[in-house]
Order: sequence, then C-alpha cells, then structure tokens
Amino acid sequence: MRAIKLVFLGLLLASLALVAVLAAGSHASGSANRGPWHAAGAAGPLLLYLAAVALSNRAIPSQPSYLAGAFAGGAAGCIQLVHMSLEAFGSHLGDRPPITLAFMGAAFAVWLVAGIRAGLLHRQFRASVVVSVWSAACTMMVAVTYGLVLSACGFPDPAYVATWPEFPQSGWSDAASFAVANSFDAVFSNLLAGPLIGLLIGVVAGTIVAACRAVTNRQQAHLHSR
Repeated sequence: MRAIKLVFLGLLLASLALVAVLAAGSHASGSANRGPWHAAGAAGPLLLYLAAVALSNRAIPSQPSYLAGAFAGGAAGCIQLVHMSLEAFGSHLGDRPPITLAFMGAAFAVWLVAGIRAGLLHRQFRASVVVSVWSAACTMMVAVTYGLVLSACGFPDPAYVATWPEFPQSGWSDAASFAVANSFDAVFSNLLAGPLIGLLIGVVAGTIVAACRAVTNRQQAHLHSR
C-alpha cells in the first residue's frame, strides 16, 4: 500500500513540476490574458490531491480494497491514455464524440466494478462509494499527468488548435499559449469532476450490492419457510 501511495504522490509532484515548467516556458500561458489564473487553477487541485492521497489509507475500508481501487483506477487511467493518444497522434480520431463516449464509458465501468467488489467484500454501502471515488481519483491522476506531458511536448499542434472555434472567441493571439491554458483548465476540471462522477457511480454500485443482498436474503428466507 505504501508503494502505491508513493506512485500517486510521485505523479502529483511530477504534474506540479510540469505546470511550473509550462507556465514559465516560451509559450507560457502567463504571457497571455488571465494566464496566471489558469496555472493557479491547475496547481490548486493538485495540492489538494497531494493531501488527500497522503491520508487516503485512512478512508479506505481495508488494504485489499485500497489496492483494488488503485489498480482499477490505474487500469481506467490506461484506457484514458489510449484515448488521449488517439487525440494527439491518431489524426485527432479521439476527438470524435462516439469514441470519446466509448472510452469514458469503459472507465466508468471499471469504477463501477471496483465499487461493487468493495461493497460485496465489506457488506457496506459506504465501501462501494469510497472505493469508486478512490478509483476515479487514481484515474484522474494518471490522465492529468499524461496530459501535461503531451502539452510539454507540444501537443496538440498549435496549427490544429488555431482551428478550434474557441480560439478566436477567446481573444488570445498565440495558439500555443492557448493550448497550454486549455491543458491547465483540463487539469482543474478533470481533477474536480472525476471524484464527483466516482461518487455517483459509487452510489449506483452500492445500490446494486444492496439490491442483490436483498434478493439473496429474500430467497434464503423463502427456502427456510418451506
């Protein structure tokens, strides 16, 4: 469990370093309007995640659930890495809505399975919710770090960014700076949205486990009444 925690703390520290490098780079978003706010918006949730991961073992019901949630989150993170790679390297294939929805659905399914497993293991609704949220947070940490690496490597291509409808509407003049700011915004939104969606999925997982348990108890009661 300690090793898993160190891995995710390392990802968060690497992400903070990448934010600093990108904010100070030749195409720094800080050189454009509202640029510093974008960098601060990315750094803030990363710092909150550092504190949350450091204390995460206290919230997870058991070590097996902690590890299972982390591995599920890592697996879903790898799914998102494939999607992000298709966006960056696959002729922007990953930008197509059906493909985006398919990859999102796959990640959500992994979080759901992790929540159901925890609920069955601990016989607690809370366990399903906590482990699903933990899985979602782990996925976001993997995805955010990879997204910042892509941004540091110059993806997406500024020529492609210049074709986005949002670019001329933003008032920014440098497509590369806009891409960096967009990456920072994605860090902020993903780190906040991931656990919230994980919470909803955890509620669904807990409800499924409770319903299955109720059906099993009813069947057992019916057998005993014979």
